[in-house]
Amino acid sequence: MAVTGQTLTVFRGSAAVLNFSVGTPTNITGWTIVLTVARALGSGSKAITQQVAVHVSDLLGDYRFDLTAAMTDIRPAPYYFDVWRIDAGAEEFLASGVLTIEDVVRLPTS
Repeated sequence: MAVTGQTLTVFRGSAAVLNFSVGTPTNITGWTIVLTVARALGSGSKAITQQVAVHVSDLLGDYRFDLTAAMTDIRPAPYYFDVWRIDAGAEEFLASGVLTIEDVVRLPTS
């Protein structure tokens, strides 16, 4: 079951961990799960392109994305994200929502 409408906030230039769960306990052993982030829906330009998930608990369906400080050092704004299972023959939409990058004083405006 897909989870939609999530709102996540990350501060610009900070390392961040985004935790997700498939919902009901589901064995995700062997799944390849990716996160994609873009400024606008349908945009050909991606802010974060297919970041691969780390499996936290295969049997419970828990996974996470580890974003580096460089990945989040982008223009402060709301971005759209989606999460997909992309195994050959088992492509599946898992989650979507808005990832807001908040500005900070420490970093100069680009």
